[in-house]
Amino acid sequence: MSWPRVPTISGRTALVTGAGRGIGRAIAVALAEEGCSVALLARSAEELDETARQCQGHGVQTLCLPADMMAPFARYGIFDGGLRAGFRTGCQYIPT
Repeated sequence: MSWPRVPTISGRTALVTGAGRGIGRAIAVALAEEGCSVALLARSAEELDETARQCQGHGVQTLCLPADMMAPFARYGIFDGGLRAGFRTGCQYIPT
């Protein structure tokens, strides 16, 4: 009996909202452990920096996007910044 092949996320890119702390940070670090580059989104730049340090320890690319998603037009700047930084393909949306 053979088991189905499990797809890998290594080499992919994920956008993680709420990445500054708690479950969002845990998800971002877990994705980095699997080799997934992460774009990190939260309101606090300081908390994002800590999450980025933890993710970079796994050798992946990170991008910090401090923003309040409730602010008008914040989403446009976030995705524009991500595109400029080279996060162009394979982006997975992971709400937290």
